[in-house]
Amino acid sequence: MKSINKYFYFILFVSILFLASPPCYALEQILNGDFSSGDTNWDPTSPLNYLIFNENFGETGGAFEANGSDLGGSANKQWHRDGYIYQVFPGTALASDSNIAINLRYREIHDYGQGPWEANLNGSIFTEEATPSLIQTFLNYQNSGSADTNAAEETWQNMTEQTVFLPEGNQYRLRIKFDLLGWKKNESWLYVDDISCNMSPSGLVASETTSGNCSLDWHDSTSGSPSLAVTNGYRIYRKTDLSANWTQIATSTNSNFTDTSVPTADAVYYAVSDVDTGGTESPLSPYAIFRTAKLVITEVEAAPTEVTIGQSGIPIKVYISNTGYSPMSVDEVDLYYSD
Repeated sequence: MKSINKYFYFILFVSILFLASPPCYALEQILNGDFSSGDTNWDPTSPLNYLIFNENFGETGGAFEANGSDLGGSANKQWHRDGYIYQVFPGTALASDSNIAINLRYREIHDYGQGPWEANLNGSIFTEEATPSLIQTFLNYQNSGSADTNAAEETWQNMTEQTVFLPEGNQYRLRIKFDLLGWKKNESWLYVDDISCNMSPSGLVASETTSGNCSLDWHDSTSGSPSLAVTNGYRIYRKTDLSANWTQIATSTNSNFTDTSVPTADAVYYAVSDVDTGGTESPLSPYAIFRTAKLVITEVEAAPTEVTIGQSGIPIKVYISNTGYSPMSVDEVDLYYSD
């Protein structure tokens, strides 16, 4: 066996990890979501008429009310009321991708003697910029009728929790739009209350330790109300199949964790959540993928493929790729052949 080093070309592709910049927003982002302080922190926008804050509708802390009516005149004439309230979050543009979980409840009342009515309640997330872009509509409630509201409609309805992915680099606007259509001498009300927007931790990175374990790091959850739980404020989740359910594997008081029992799999997925002092858990963060560092020869080039007496050797190119996410280095390469 002989070692051949002459005319040997070696190319190595390595993934390099860059840690994202320091802490960003997490936890609850909406202020005064129960309207216990009136419409403080909320911006009502025209042309919504009869936009009234109602603290005395049988609800602790009150609710926000959109009221449409037009008294007097001909009974066969329609009226239309629309407009919206909104709140911008977080305090500065997101440094990393995040997920938010949105919850609210709503109800409606229609006091009608005659004629049809329509009620529409729309909730959406937009980017906060000169030309806003719609990220996602999380509520699109529509109802219509021609008489007083039935008891079921007057009861508060809980919206099914909606999770929305927010790309880094923007602030966002949570907007609730009211749209009421009816006939003169009648009134309609739409109410919304207990609006929450819980943001996940962000900046999750998975890397391999020298012992082959998975090291997880993410941004501190430093902004939100209520604040982060003092002990075990983070929960760590894992799975090996993206179509499978997440399994909680640990808790952590700090924004880092090392998994010392990484499953044997081509890829392992991790996500984290945070828990506030009231026990409310955020949605899971965007996941990070962990793959152990491994060098794979992807291609070998040799031209010419034969050598005769008098030639000094055969140039060979070997292409090697690191299929993992941790950096690797190669100290020495030998190529052997047998006579």
